[in-house]
Amino acid sequence: MEPIETIAWHEIIHQGELHDWRAAQLIRLGFPRPLAEAVADHVDWHEIAALVHRGCGPRLALNIVL
Repeated sequence: MEPIETIAWHEIIHQGELHDWRAAQLIRLGFPRPLAEAVADHVDWHEIAALVHRGCGPRLALNIVL
């Protein structure tokens, strides 16, 4: 029996879908859509989410992470 090759989820998801998902997460955190679209591929939304959940505003959180 041959081993089954595993494929990571990020190899399956189309890059455009991943961008849209990241942007949606940022929008959910309070970012305006244009800003979320602009930074979606350049920031770790998990870091921003942690700051926002601690009371930091979205734009300040972005400045801290960048």
